[in-house]
Amino acid sequence: MPSAQQLLASDALAEARRKYRWAMPGENLLAPVASATHWPRLTEGYSLRWVLGMLPAFLSAWLRSIARGLLFAWLRITFRSDKLRGYRQLFSANDLAPFEDEGKAASDAAFAFYRIAGPNPLMLQQERDLAHLRSRIPFDVARAEAWLCAHGAPLSLAREASAGRLFAVDYARVTAALERTRDSRWRDKYLAAPVAVFLEAPGFRHSHPGCSLVPIAIQIDQLQPPNPAAPGERNPVYTPDAGVGWRIAKAHFEATDANWHVMVGHTSRAHVALEAFCIATARQLERRHPVRLMLEGHLRFTLPAARAAYAFYAKRRNLLRRPTLYFRLFSGTLQHTRGLVKEDYRSRPFHAFRLEADLAARGVSEAPGIYPYRDDARLWLRPLARFTARWVEACYADELAVRGDRQLAAWAEELEDPARGAVRGLVPGGALDTRTQLAELLAHVLFIAGPFHASQHYAEAYSLRHSAIFPSGAWRPPPWEPGELDPVDWLSTLPPLREALTQFRYNSFVHYRYDRFGDYRRYALGRDERADAAIRELGAELRGLETRIAAAASGRMFRYDFLKPSLVPNSANI
Repeated sequence: MPSAQQLLASDALAEARRKYRWAMPGENLLAPVASATHWPRLTEGYSLRWVLGMLPAFLSAWLRSIARGLLFAWLRITFRSDKLRGYRQLFSANDLAPFEDEGKAASDAAFAFYRIAGPNPLMLQQERDLAHLRSRIPFDVARAEAWLCAHGAPLSLAREASAGRLFAVDYARVTAALERTRDSRWRDKYLAAPVAVFLEAPGFRHSHPGCSLVPIAIQIDQLQPPNPAAPGERNPVYTPDAGVGWRIAKAHFEATDANWHVMVGHTSRAHVALEAFCIATARQLERRHPVRLMLEGHLRFTLPAARAAYAFYAKRRNLLRRPTLYFRLFSGTLQHTRGLVKEDYRSRPFHAFRLEADLAARGVSEAPGIYPYRDDARLWLRPLARFTARWVEACYADELAVRGDRQLAAWAEELEDPARGAVRGLVPGGALDTRTQLAELLAHVLFIAGPFHASQHYAEAYSLRHSAIFPSGAWRPPPWEPGELDPVDWLSTLPPLREALTQFRYNSFVHYRYDRFGDYRRYALGRDERADAAIRELGAELRGLETRIAAAASGRMFRYDFLKPSLVPNSANI
């Protein structure tokens, strides 16, 4: 007969299943990606403490935005409006970001650095087959080699590719996500599907000591099969010696990069992915369950943050019929936005997004030699693995205890159920039945909630304030042909001042951090004696990690210290 404690736990879970509910296929606009439709706003919503902590930065950003908006209106009325000057005027004298140095921030060395240490360092891929790469971007190899030779690097790209020193960022998925013939060239804003090629060339004349990559070609768009037209005729490949055309190509690339980063790398791979764990944990695990105790602090306020992100996907306009923030700033259509998330969801199972698996899939486990995101993120793996392993060993005597945990089995089943959590490939091998598998899964969830989300969110808040370098959208279609181009063509591609002001405002107050990773004083885990030793050990390892990342960050081209433990919250709460 069940004990009184078991009956109470059963009643509590039954009540939780009534309050926490999945969206059904007919109402889930992101299907097959899972989404919650109901959860208790009072207990899961933002607390007064969270709101009060955020308020000063929020009010400051809005007051500055109002002041700058009035200034821009006056300059426009008096015919003195200047877009580039306006971008710089967004920053106060006490907040002079390095992006204020237009020459440095807009340089090719900086463009390459953003691929390994910018808001989106998740797309760089090694290319060992030069012929296959040229089938996607038909750049002139001889011209590229001549340009490299003229700048002190007489290299053969075929040999460099064989040696693993050729890389690309390919946004073919942007085209695939449309699920129809590409037809975006004449919308209000343009979303390209660019391909960019980079060479690892340490000591290259125009490189920076903190980045060994050199960009050598960009094609703004790519044709969608089965269209066999020659891609270069109305879709030229631009090289660093192409003047204004090269600047336009970089602007379109950054606009697409921002769209993919905000919707997929940040929102989908962090917020939306964690939403499934929030709901399944509340519905299947009682409050004293070891897994729930471990995850409580790392899922705090994740649901309201995910709900705010989900609003991007839900509608084109709000109840007042005004365009929502995303569609004012970014290039993607509503269909495109959902398509990007679904395309990324289908691309790999959940366990394949673990850091080492992702790096190996992209061929960047060891090369390029300088890769700040990879190197900083890797430092987190050992502390997290040791922490979760010690907790699992303290709570489960052996493998039989894991296999005999009915709540854990129900939790894993709900997470993987296509009609509920829809997590594809929760663990390698398919069955969560060993202590090692459970510890590795928990470490992966903690990595997403903490350092991974911090690398996406805070790097975005730092970088995307500057629309000249990181435009949220492209307000002009790319050139059809590589003819004479004027700087005005580049400038008109960048966001208008109104949108730049909005982009700056929303990236100026979201640097708020509610707590610090590994601080469990507010959570039940911090009061559980079984976790005392593991928490102390985690704290000691994170202090060492802080020192190592700070030392490495001091020599970087631009700020990239977002994975320092002191700057990483416990959860994706913002």
